Amino acid sequence: WRANAAGHRVLVAPGAVVRHAEAASRERRTVDCVGRTASSPHRVDKAGAVRTLLVNTRTAALPWTAFRILLGTVLRTLAYLVGKTPGQAVDEITGLLSVLLRPGRLLKARRARGHSAVEPAELRPLFPPPGATLRLTVEQIAGSLAGRTAQEESSGGRHGVVESGP
Repeated sequence: WRANAAGHRVLVAPGAVVRHAEAASRERRTVDCVGRTASSPHRVDKAGAVRTLLVNTRTAALPWTAFRILLGTVLRTLAYLVGKTPGQAVDEITGLLSVLLRPGRLLKARRARGHSAVEPAELRPLFPPPGATLRLTVEQIAGSLAGRTAQEESSGGRHGVVESGP
């Protein structure tokens, strides 16, 4: 929808399913930390994700989105602590706080963003159905409890890359 809003030609495949492989968190994609002193890539990635969500969310949905971000961060932090990776837990919290403790920057970015030319109802069919993210999270937890093969670990899971053509 962003490409369409920018005036580019967009083709839609309604039956297609695309899942984000979390390349940065699995260290398969580098996170640009240039110019940041003593910043962890995980913290920078977390801060960027939180900022993007809070800047681009509709005002009516902002409290719900903020609650989901806060709850998700707390749960991930606890999981990192249970998994004995306290550095990742600290990065989760500091990434969130680095955005929330600068409300002026968020408000300025929200004002600069402007209003969408497209109604949210038009975009809804392009997003996953409600509950899809929760279902995927449960599947990931079940998969990690059941154990994964080395090949699945190195490939990022059972969802591989499919060549879409020239």
